[in-house]
Amino acid sequence: MQPAVGIASVGLQFALCAVVCGAWASARAVDGSSADPANQYHRYSNAELEAVCDQMRPDTYASGLTDSAWISVPGAGRTYFHKSACYLELVRRTGRADLCPKVIERRTLLGNGAAHSPRACTELAQQINAHRAQGDRDTQAHRQAYLAVMQDVFKLGAVVATDLPSGAWQLRADVDGKTAGNYRVEIDLVREGRRLVTQSLALSQPQTLQWTLERPSVVALSPVPNIFAVVVRLIYLPPGAGGAPGSEAYSTSRNLTLSAQ
Repeated sequence: MQPAVGIASVGLQFALCAVVCGAWASARAVDGSSADPANQYHRYSNAELEAVCDQMRPDTYASGLTDSAWISVPGAGRTYFHKSACYLELVRRTGRADLCPKVIERRTLLGNGAAHSPRACTELAQQINAHRAQGDRDTQAHRQAYLAVMQDVFKLGAVVATDLPSGAWQLRADVDGKTAGNYRVEIDLVREGRRLVTQSLALSQPQTLQWTLERPSVVALSPVPNIFAVVVRLIYLPPGAGGAPGSEAYSTSRNLTLSAQ
């Protein structure tokens, strides 16, 4: 009788295998991984993605076999409908809580679909909208602080040029403001595109600045008599900018001409 028991046991094992394998094949067929656009979200704008979500079949899903399975049983591990995952992606982008009723939680004996549920969707939308609201408040506060600082930075008054007996020119300008900090002065020849002066200075109170432009540096190889257009800039450097190019927050400029005989 022992062989009969052994044959019956083997037959039972084959039957159980057939049931499990059949169920696995069925799960794979319904699962329809091709229906999940998760690896193609980047292809769609928000409006296009919503249309894609609306057109998806409601019964295709990812199960534990195809998404982070923890044991090899159909439906085990994390599970969700592809359509619900699509709407959740749209909520991540937009914060639209009105989409959450369209997110359907998939429930199985061993599968956990809580991450793709209306509740999870609502919590996600709340987090995103709260983050955006805080970002808007921070941006507005930063803008107001920036404008307050910019309103009181030191600015150039009129620049007056005086001919010196040596043939050089002395430039004088009053600066006025309240925002103490680091500034930079630049003096350029406009037509020639040549820098004559770069000066870093710390300003804390109104004062008069002056610079001497030597004749050779201005005239160079240009024929005389001649007229030279000059621009003088006073640039404010915010704390932490370190004077790096492009870090300027505000500048004033004044134009004048120098006559060389």
